[in-house]
Amino acid sequence: ILTILFALNYFGLFDRIDISCGQSPYQYGNRTVVYRIDYGKYSDSSTLFTEICSIFPTDFRKKYSTFGIYIERDQMNEMDLNRFIPPERLDSCEWIFMIGAIINDDSIIRHPFIRSMLMEKGYRYAQLPEQVDRVVFTKFPYRGIMSVVIGSRRVYSAIDSFVQVWFLFHR
Repeated sequence: ILTILFALNYFGLFDRIDISCGQSPYQYGNRTVVYRIDYGKYSDSSTLFTEICSIFPTDFRKKYSTFGIYIERDQMNEMDLNRFIPPERLDSCEWIFMIGAIINDDSIIRHPFIRSMLMEKGYRYAQLPEQVDRVVFTKFPYRGIMSVVIGSRRVYSAIDSFVQVWFLFHR
């Protein structure tokens, strides 16, 4: 049991999740983003985090940061639902999520193997704006695939609570 508790602690189960709002601590202006949009249950998103991390070699870890954006199906209008979710999957879909990586060094996506893997898996490319005034952000440690699973379950609910409280007091 002690070994299991140690492993869970190492992968971030007991880490504090600090959420902030304000100027981004990251300098992501004009950076390339690779992302994939998918849908399903919230827990399904962890497989995309695992996938994006597995596409990039471990020695490239400092050259990108992963991100996730989630929207509940019930919060979307009819037009967006039809645009993002195939009709046959609409009943089983609870969330729309965009999972991807912000690339710090564009040489990573010019690498032929990585580029072909991203294309094969259906990732798209975009460019971030030069400047963003306010963001909500948090950090969660990546110490292996278990961190992805634990983080995808803990971080979203913490950010969701933060945003709901923020809107309650800033209307």
